[in-house]
Amino acid sequence: MSSVEIAVGCQYLHNLAATMRRTAEDLQSFARLTGCRLASAPIVDDAYEDLSGKWDERREKLAEALDAIASSFDTASEEFAKADTELAAQLSDD
Repeated sequence: MSSVEIAVGCQYLHNLAATMRRTAEDLQSFARLTGCRLASAPIVDDAYEDLSGKWDERREKLAEALDAIASSFDTASEEFAKADTELAAQLSDD
């Protein structure tokens, strides 16, 4: 039976998770620009308002997705570390 080597950079996964969480927090902290009006061009003003509202909705969804991905990275890292510890313990028992 041949052995298979699996290398997982747990610290790398934790770093990715931290970066994603910071990005999600940054996205959530952006306030919608308000008070920007272009009274001389109502059609442009309406388009801006529409875009701004859609950006707020999508920004929140993106932040939530990044946070979920960060949690997945943390879980993967923790599970690989746990499996590694258990395998090492089994090898030392033999």
